[in-house]
Amino acid sequence: MLGGCSSINSMMYTRGNPEDFNEWARMGCENWDWDTVYPYFLKSEGYEGPELSDPNFAAYHNTEGPMKVTKQRFNDPNVDLKLDVLLQSLQEIGINSIEDYNGPTQFGISRGYFMHSAPPGVRSSTAECFLRGGRGGGQGGGGAGGGLHVLKHALATRVLLRGAAAVGVELTRHNKTLHVFATKEVILSAGAIGTPRLLLASGIGRRDDLERLNVKQIVDLPVGYDLQDHLIVPIAFTGAPTSFVDQQNPNPKYSLDYFPYPRLNGFFSVSDWSRPQLQLSPYYFNQSSPLVFKALNNSLNYVEGVVEPIQKANADSEIFMMCLILLHPKSRGRIVYHSVDPLAAPDIYLGYLTHDDDLSIMREGIKKMLRLTESRYFSGWGARAVRLQLPTCAGLEYGSDEYWECYALALARTVWHQAGTARAGGAGGVLDAALRVRGLQRLRVVDASALPAMPSGNTHATVMMLAERAADLIKEEYYG
Repeated sequence: MLGGCSSINSMMYTRGNPEDFNEWARMGCENWDWDTVYPYFLKSEGYEGPELSDPNFAAYHNTEGPMKVTKQRFNDPNVDLKLDVLLQSLQEIGINSIEDYNGPTQFGISRGYFMHSAPPGVRSSTAECFLRGGRGGGQGGGGAGGGLHVLKHALATRVLLRGAAAVGVELTRHNKTLHVFATKEVILSAGAIGTPRLLLASGIGRRDDLERLNVKQIVDLPVGYDLQDHLIVPIAFTGAPTSFVDQQNPNPKYSLDYFPYPRLNGFFSVSDWSRPQLQLSPYYFNQSSPLVFKALNNSLNYVEGVVEPIQKANADSEIFMMCLILLHPKSRGRIVYHSVDPLAAPDIYLGYLTHDDDLSIMREGIKKMLRLTESRYFSGWGARAVRLQLPTCAGLEYGSDEYWECYALALARTVWHQAGTARAGGAGGVLDAALRVRGLQRLRVVDASALPAMPSGNTHATVMMLAERAADLIKEEYYG
């Protein structure tokens, strides 16, 4: 998945804000407060960044964990210069530069490149850093003491229950149905979209949903509800005349140094300073290129009326695209399955911006970005926000609050951070604080569907922390 505001999001390493996890504890997830979970973030991390020379930042990182975390590097000093200009411009509108958003403070935008789990050569995925030569395993040896067995070409279809206890999993493999039994418990890790299907297919869910699937209800729980996601809205600004064009070879450059990756990452608020409300991922387009279309159309599915004005502006001017991510949506969506067939696609109702507070925060975030045109650099070039062709907003006064709300509704897209569809904690949670399915024994969920609420940043590091903590909870339960 390359390009647009979605680039390498799944690899970005952002822990979130301490208040995120204190909120989890207030929601009924005992022992998921910041002081409890922080060591689990460190447990996985094998940091290789430059901050380690400064003891003020080294204390916030671990160098010994299996998951390698580093910073993105590019080899274009001209682009680096432009990013420095952008940092100065953001400083002028109240978003300060910081060294490490996983350090003492999260508010601000990183001076260096963003942190991610993809060191040069290979992504530090869970398979690479935990199974292949990682803890308890060695090449091909599996996890703890070689006790992990991965069955390829298999698809889980439901949890096998005996009374109120999970005893195994039904799966299909090479057109055959197989039953695999558990000696202690079953752990589901099929993600925010897949885990609800497995639970519903097993009789765990709301009566109406199970009747539609012709499945007998075993436990009444709100499976598939409470869908949360980080949504993203971009706004593009012109800058200096198009630069870095090779006069002897005017064809657009295709190297990755000219591909619009996010190179900075920041966090700010418009009304609540207990934790960030918005994440900021700026992208820089230094010259007109077909890659711009691929970034915006292929990745985010924007239509020509959105992409063409940006391409046209980029033919004459550099483009700074400021991507705003709503961190703590109050809006909720839902996943609806119409079949227990594991290959059947569900209906996904995202519910973006259906809560007035979400729309207000995004509107005010856009208005804050518009102040960039008043900064020294941007005003010097007569910068403007690129006006897009948005038919749904045609009758509104351009630049009004109503227009920017319509703009946000028209351009909101997913960052692929779906979570909460089998959430833990609270009276309406599917799971208890130990991630066990309520009303059943021997069944646990460990994936993004269990998140009680969204973190202030990309979900990757938070899900890794969840898994590290779940491993300890399981060991404590069975081995003391």
